[in-house]
Formats: sequence, structure tokens, C-alpha cells
Amino acid sequence: SGRHDLIWGLGYHWTTDHFSDNPPYVVSPSSRTRDTFSAFIHDELTLVPDRWRLILGSKFEHDSYAGANWQPNVRVLWTPTTSESWWAAVSRSVRSPNRPELQSSLDLIVQPVPGVGVPALMRLNGMESSRFTAEKALSVEMGFRQLQSARLSWDAALYMTRYSDVRSLLVGNPSCPADVILMPTPLPLGPIGGCPAGFIPNYLLLDTVATNAGRFTSRG
Repeated sequence: SGRHDLIWGLGYHWTTDHFSDNPPYVVSPSSRTRDTFSAFIHDELTLVPDRWRLILGSKFEHDSYAGANWQPNVRVLWTPTTSESWWAAVSRSVRSPNRPELQSSLDLIVQPVPGVGVPALMRLNGMESSRFTAEKALSVEMGFRQLQSARLSWDAALYMTRYSDVRSLLVGNPSCPADVILMPTPLPLGPIGGCPAGFIPNYLLLDTVATNAGRFTSRG
């Protein structure tokens, strides 16, 4: 009331899923539930009536996959005239992983291993939630808006966002799969992809694992 306009809230979201076994795409376990607890607070503070406003807020969230995360934001609004407004903001946002990102595998393509001459099956694996955190973004924005009439306005804005812990892929070394067929050879060959020496495997397995190693910046 008065100079403050404060709102807050609590939330709970429960979901369950079931994936059918459909090779080459497999989600394991096939069923799982997800609990998400959340809370938010938002306050608009009038610093100078009809001129300056400060907006503070944050969202707090805890889910079964990414654990606890917070998403604060700070905004300042200046209205020097009734038709002009300037604003600036700093905010943090997150994206929690979904279950296929964590607990799935997908056989993608078969390609030859360079220097080996044996085909390899590339398999995309998810990451267990114990090693997977939420993707994060830190944004800085500023802008200007001018009201031309009751139905027409224009605005311009600049922003920069830094993303961290972004999902990326890490390709491992070829390995000897459990169902490999080994063909003996008279040639004095050493181990190929971890398979026994003196044998040529009919194929190798090339695992690709999801990680949180990605980082980049966006501007506009």
C-alpha cells in the first residue's frame, strides 16, 4: 500500500510420465514423477511520484531434477514526461532439464572410426540429475519508449545476456560393446577400441554424453 505494491505467492507442481520402450530411443526408467516447489515475491516501489519507480522481485524454485534455484530481477523506470519513459533491468533466469535430457539414450548414426577401419555406432546419452544443473542466463537491459498517441508508440532497447551451464555434448573414445561379434585375424593386431587383441570387432560404440560445459554471450 502507499509507496509499495507488494505481491507474493507459493506454488506446487506434480507431474508423472511414462515412456514406451521404442529402440533406438530409450528412456530409463520408463516412468518417474517430478515435484516442483516454487515461491515468488514482487514489489513495485514509488521513489518519486510520477517520475521514478523501482521494481524488485525474485522467483525461488526447487524441483526433483535441478535442485534449488533462484531468479532475481531489479528494474528501474524513469518517466520524465507523460509520454516518455526510460528503463533499465538486471535479471537472472534458469532452465531446468527435462527427463529425456537426463535419462535417455538414442542411437544416432553409424560412421567409420578414423584410422581404425571399423564402423562405430554413435549413441547420445543423457546425464543423471546428480551431475546436471539448470542452465543459467544473466541479462542486462536498457530501453526507451515514447508514446506518440493513444494508439501509437515506439521503443528501442539494448541487451546483453550471458549464458552458463548450457547443455553441450562430449564425445568419448570408441569402446567395445557387450554384443560385439569378434572375428579372429592372423594379423598381429593390438586391441581395437578395448576389444581383445587379435580380433576385429564388427562394430564399436561411440558414446556421446551430455554435460553443462556450454557458455556464450548474446547481444542485441
